[in-house]
Amino acid sequence: MADANSGKPIAGAIVTLGSKVVRADPKGQFQIEGSGPTIAARAYGYGRVELAVANSNTQHLELKLSAVKPRGVYLSFWGVGTAGVREPVLKLAEQGLINAVVIDVKGDLGYLSFQTGVPLASAVGAQKTTTVRDIRALLERLHKQGIYTIGRIVTFKDNTLCTAHPELAVRRGNQIFKDREGLTWCDPFLPEVRNYNVDLAVAAAKAGFDEIEFDYVRFPDAKGVEFSQTSTDESRPKTIDLFLQQAREKLLPYNVFLSADVFGYTCWNQGDTGIGQKIMDVTQILDYVSPMLYPSGFSFGIPNYRD
Repeated sequence: MADANSGKPIAGAIVTLGSKVVRADPKGQFQIEGSGPTIAARAYGYGRVELAVANSNTQHLELKLSAVKPRGVYLSFWGVGTAGVREPVLKLAEQGLINAVVIDVKGDLGYLSFQTGVPLASAVGAQKTTTVRDIRALLERLHKQGIYTIGRIVTFKDNTLCTAHPELAVRRGNQIFKDREGLTWCDPFLPEVRNYNVDLAVAAAKAGFDEIEFDYVRFPDAKGVEFSQTSTDESRPKTIDLFLQQAREKLLPYNVFLSADVFGYTCWNQGDTGIGQKIMDVTQILDYVSPMLYPSGFSFGIPNYRD
């Protein structure tokens, strides 16, 4: 494993062959045994690469990765499908101002931007209105422009799924819980909910995204809500970690990076902030973590600085 520009070895690069995965040593060397038509690799701070494997028992391969330092913008569910929004963004890439885009796979309302092939998505109406006719063609176009692509999946906040299946929703008393935006949340404890989002992540990986990013991968930050299991400081992070690990395993064959957005407060909070996110837990599973440092998250200040 080597840097495509400098030729220096890339220690810790992730190499996959079928269901097998290894990491390169400090010299960039690796040995992997498995079966499959291609060997794939990626590394933190770099892009991805795939190479066809010959039908032989032993091969010496040299894999080179190009460094990536993302400067990106976000294309929402509607924005990615609207030429008046999308094309000016791609113009920025042509001008060298950006080299990455975040694209909604599943947006804030639970709608999917393209046909995923996931049966439950069709059943609940999440694909009734899509904004990208051919996601593979779009991603191929972006990659030809040298754009690093990130597929955003709004995870447990899912008005579409919970409206179609109220039994999957978080409740408050005898009613389905709705947040300040009037939207419903699905119960992270339920395997059906977790499996659905993992299936969508796999569909996004198959489509060609470089990175899968989970947003709202948490319990709702609300009091008095009820779940299918008892919500505790222990059960919440255990469930979130279980989901992320499940996604990690399912995405293994696709050589994609896995990331998540987390509350900024998790960086110094000793607990799970009441939402199931513990920074030291998720960083053991994810490739990249994006702490969201919104002003609204600082109502209690930071350690040693109340104001």
